[in-house]
Amino acid sequence: MSGDPFLALVVEALASAGRELEIDADLMAIDIASADPEIGSVLGVVRPVARAVTFYVVHPTLVPATEYPDVAALILRATSDLLDAALEIDFSTGSVAYRSPVLLGELELDAESLGQLLVASVEAVEATAARYRDLMDAVIAGELTPEVAAAQARRAPLDDLQAQVDELDGR
Repeated sequence: MSGDPFLALVVEALASAGRELEIDADLMAIDIASADPEIGSVLGVVRPVARAVTFYVVHPTLVPATEYPDVAALILRATSDLLDAALEIDFSTGSVAYRSPVLLGELELDAESLGQLLVASVEAVEATAARYRDLMDAVIAGELTPEVAAAQARRAPLDDLQAQVDELDGR
């Protein structure tokens, strides 16, 4: 690994938080094994000068150029609804990514605290990717409008809570 102290701190923090990692010190990138098998891995891009790490999950389906307007509309709606993550599209490739940044700046944290903060961001991007994965594919396929997909994503946490209540009530 390179001698970059911030990269070393991030690696130590994520490893101490129990995450499996593959490090590319030359690219300042970390592949983090995801708890979600459909995701595979989360990419962490480390920016030592800013003391920041951005986590990405790449959507498995590329967006055809003809679907850019609808996917962009979903991305705009989704990002305005999310507190801890965002969606983005690369119009040159049709690639969609879910991302969650952590910017430390001058804040100094011990490895354990930093690990908890970084894992919270990793889990946020994983949850966002899981919530939007099928909806994004439905918009790409023309099966859902961006408005309906965004509404379903917005309602998903309430539906999950209702399912838990129903399970507790034995329904």
